[in-house]
Amino acid sequence: MVIEGATGIRYGDFVSKEVLVPLGAQGGTMWVGKPGGLAHAGCCATMPADTYLRFAMLLLDDGRWKGKRLLPKGYVAQMRKGTPENPNFGLGIWIGEPYKLRRPFGAPGMLGPHVLHSEPFLDPDLFMFDGNSNQLVAISPRHRLIVLRVGATPPAPKDGKPEWDNAFLPNTLIRGLGTTNK
Repeated sequence: MVIEGATGIRYGDFVSKEVLVPLGAQGGTMWVGKPGGLAHAGCCATMPADTYLRFAMLLLDDGRWKGKRLLPKGYVAQMRKGTPENPNFGLGIWIGEPYKLRRPFGAPGMLGPHVLHSEPFLDPDLFMFDGNSNQLVAISPRHRLIVLRVGATPPAPKDGKPEWDNAFLPNTLIRGLGTTNK
């Protein structure tokens, strides 16, 4: 609503013009509650994997894309600051620290699913896009690593099969790099 009011441009059109086109990224869909309604900008964007990787590269490089600044200097650092209401959520991204074994998708104490993080992230500065069905883009500044997981919802835990663990992929790859103590 703020973007549409300030620019006079529909949210999806603004994102396309100001972010997707400069990144050379493909578009996708954004959830709108009703025809002609407002986009739900806090979640529910469905984009191709390549587009999520380009978003991650933009954030990993402090808002620069191929040498051109697309986000104001310091904006990514501001995105990565939690709030007193939710220390694990910044400006549109999830923050890996402070560590929580189970992090809710909403504010602390809210009902609903709680994402498992079996251990702290090996990069305490890791931040991520974390979507429904365990879609994940984890960004490790320390290791310049982007971990992308898209696809079907992992099976529910049963018959001894473990539940999805958001820390597993990033930490396994960081361990594989052999740089956990740097």
